[in-house]
Amino acid sequence: MTARLFLLPLLFTASLVTAQESAEPELNESDFINEFVDQDAGERCINLRRLDRSEVISNQSIVFHMRGDEIYVNRLRFRCPGLSRRDTIMFETRSSRLCNLDQVTVLNEFGGRFMRGASCGLGTFYPTDSETVDLLKGSIDKRGKRLRGKGSIDPQ
Repeated sequence: MTARLFLLPLLFTASLVTAQESAEPELNESDFINEFVDQDAGERCINLRRLDRSEVISNQSIVFHMRGDEIYVNRLRFRCPGLSRRDTIMFETRSSRLCNLDQVTVLNEFGGRFMRGASCGLGTFYPTDSETVDLLKGSIDKRGKRLRGKGSIDPQ
């Protein structure tokens, strides 16, 4: 009898947590960027010499981590087929700056070699911070899990 009394509060607590999580408003990626990124602060280019690393977070967003703790999120002009968090990407530019008219190319690994995949146009670079990037990744993950659960295609 005591085991049942002990499990009941746990089940009740678990259902409350689930209800709270599902009650949170879910923003799609475009809405999220529009809501949390200063649209007026966008820049056309970033200096490649200051680039520390890039991080693909979806098939339409890439985060650029700069030396000195600056972070930019770039929303590609269109979804990039085949681009996901697991991918390696390459930039092609004719200067030391990466700009909104440049392209990013997905590199697919086959047998230890990289082959070029889709090339997609970059968009505007928006300054952001690590907390906002974490929120954006969480929003994308949450939306992806919901869509996969309905049998839809993975948004990544």
